[in-house]
Amino acid sequence: MPFEVLVTIGTMVAVLIGLQWAFRKMTAPDRATAALQLAKSFCVDVVRHIGKGELARCSAEQRQIVSAYVFGGIGTFIPMWRLNSAQVSSIVTAVYEDCLGYSGDESVARSRAVFLAAEDPTSHLNGIIGQGADGFLAWQKNRKTFEATDIREAIGRMQGGSQSDFVSATPNTSLERTRDV
Repeated sequence: MPFEVLVTIGTMVAVLIGLQWAFRKMTAPDRATAALQLAKSFCVDVVRHIGKGELARCSAEQRQIVSAYVFGGIGTFIPMWRLNSAQVSSIVTAVYEDCLGYSGDESVARSRAVFLAAEDPTSHLNGIIGQGADGFLAWQKNRKTFEATDIREAIGRMQGGSQSDFVSATPNTSLERTRDV
């Protein structure tokens, strides 16, 4: 193995160990604040790619899909932050209220709904939650190239759909329209 590759790998390991050490020194409130900032940054980018005007015109079902997508992204990084369920719920609720424009009560209701959906293997939202996780990883890898294409396509496919039409997907697959029965 070339010397440059070994140095690069060694540097990466040192940086990761340093980050892990710094992370362990953070208090629970600091971790919650940092996680909230990260979640809001992701959601703001998702909304930017959808377009605020387009999001405002979305039906309740389409907004539910956006909520599930954002939740999937948040769920990707929350475990490493060692937060309790009340902190995670507060983060999701705050993101829904501050970034997606839900009222306080509506944010709480949406938050509960996606938590329940994530625990239910038969939920029609699981696929989009998985897409949100993939979206977050792509966003985290390179924010400049992240375009939220998958969620925009999901919203587009629901244009003109009935209340029982939902987007279903599995991570790393294309989205397809299905009838929720």
